[in-house]
Amino acid sequence: IAEDTAFDTVVAPTFRPDEAFVSHPNFAKFVTRLQEVTGVEVRSFDSFVKALEQRIEFFVANGCKASDISFGEILYKRASKEELDAIFTKVIRGEVPTLEDIQQWQTEVFSALCGLYKKHHLVTQVHFGAVRDTNRKYFEKIGVDAGFDSTGDQTHLALALNQLLNALEESNRLPKCIFYNLNPSYNDILANTLANFQANEEGIKGRLQFGAAWWFSDTEKGMREQMLVLANQSLLWNFVGMLTDSRSFLSYQRHDYFRRILVSLVTEWIESGRIPYDEKLITEFLEAICYKNAKEFFELN
Repeated sequence: IAEDTAFDTVVAPTFRPDEAFVSHPNFAKFVTRLQEVTGVEVRSFDSFVKALEQRIEFFVANGCKASDISFGEILYKRASKEELDAIFTKVIRGEVPTLEDIQQWQTEVFSALCGLYKKHHLVTQVHFGAVRDTNRKYFEKIGVDAGFDSTGDQTHLALALNQLLNALEESNRLPKCIFYNLNPSYNDILANTLANFQANEEGIKGRLQFGAAWWFSDTEKGMREQMLVLANQSLLWNFVGMLTDSRSFLSYQRHDYFRRILVSLVTEWIESGRIPYDEKLITEFLEAICYKNAKEFFELN
């Protein structure tokens, strides 16, 4: 589509390094492929990050504006370079990583990536909270992404996320982020945690975004709840609004559905007297959420 000159819509790639984490079953194959396409000999954590940056630069050169990653849980456990090199060597040899290995690798690789995303002006998207491929019988028959995933839960989400964001902020590696939470019981935790790290010297409005309702919450109830929590805990005006799954073209109707729900919610606020009936103000508010905020946030010219 990107090469079709008759197609006016800009089609840009998104950087998605899910296989860069030792918890992924294809990690070793990913490292082999990474070496082939970059020419970088990957033998350590530092050389691994160097190769990843080379790929990020390639994506940016081809119009990339955002990254995306999916985590089952938000984790935070620091590690030294020596520990990371040992984890890398272990997994490349075919050994199974321990829970601590997974925690440390996810923390440090994601932190390194965030620094690169900030350097290259990429918006960082994080989808978290899914339990994947739970029906092993039908997973073996049909494969991944076939309807056998669930909403997950985790302990100490608030602590882990605050620690992670604080470490990124202290090391000047905190980029513009959108966090999409699959478990609505964590909506308040996510919204007020992100509010702790909104201040920035660049003057970015809503630098850390509580992303639109996702997956099982792609419903009227889910979208309303997400926007109500955001309005209560932060500033709804700065919300970048709805997104869609580029792999599922039928899901583009989600934007229309979202806008109808947003307008219905705002209408309720007007009729109940909670916000003024000012047509100019309301128009600016809706245009910001449905279009202008995203255009500014993703630096779209």
